[in-house]
Amino acid sequence: MNASTFTRRQAAFAIVLTIAIIVAAGAVTQIFDLPSEMLVVLADVPLALLGLYVLRRRGGLRGAGIQPQPWGRAFTLSAPLFLPAVVTLALAVGLGGNWAPQRVLVFALLALLVGITEEVLFRGVVYTALRRLGVGRAVVGSAAIFGVMHLMNIARGADPLTTGLQVVYAFALGCAFAAALEAGGRLLPLIAAHAGTDLFGFVAGDGVVSGPGYETLTAIITVAYIVVFGSYTVWLLRRSGRPALAA
Repeated sequence: MNASTFTRRQAAFAIVLTIAIIVAAGAVTQIFDLPSEMLVVLADVPLALLGLYVLRRRGGLRGAGIQPQPWGRAFTLSAPLFLPAVVTLALAVGLGGNWAPQRVLVFALLALLVGITEEVLFRGVVYTALRRLGVGRAVVGSAAIFGVMHLMNIARGADPLTTGLQVVYAFALGCAFAAALEAGGRLLPLIAAHAGTDLFGFVAGDGVVSGPGYETLTAIITVAYIVVFGSYTVWLLRRSGRPALAA
């Protein structure tokens, strides 16, 4: 079995299994009329355990040829990834999120679970598997998978146009996260950035943050993210001597 076949099968297996677990968790949540938070728990706990198991069996990040940098350097290289968390926090504070202590605790636990799961799966497993095809292809390929997975939001009743913009945003963000992993060599900064963004997103969402021009504002911010993270990805890959879009 050559490297390309091996990595494609790994990536395909991860995608199919992820979708299956999410669908199963959604079905259980609906059948038993469970709170929406349980969907995250039922889906992400097995996915996180699976991802950690696969990553460990494959020798971790070092097994994929990724060299960890000192913690300070790794967090510095990942600093722009915290931008969505800062902006979302500002929106939640300015427009009125749900800051009830018990809800914030629930949001924090869910955000941490999602951050661990998605970073371990999409960066730790999928990116490192595709890396055998070349760093540039792995960055774009893993980000494309990460973005397309967000199409599942349509099944939950999300607006198709909004979801389409979210897919492009997730792709740009996925590229930046993968490039930051390549440059910094550590998953923890990515998990922290991801969890922070989700935490304040949950706070804003549960508080039904809205207002005049809110949808337009979020659309503008999302487009800005796409530009910023696309540019950041190219800068990181060029800085590390990696071609931006090629092997």
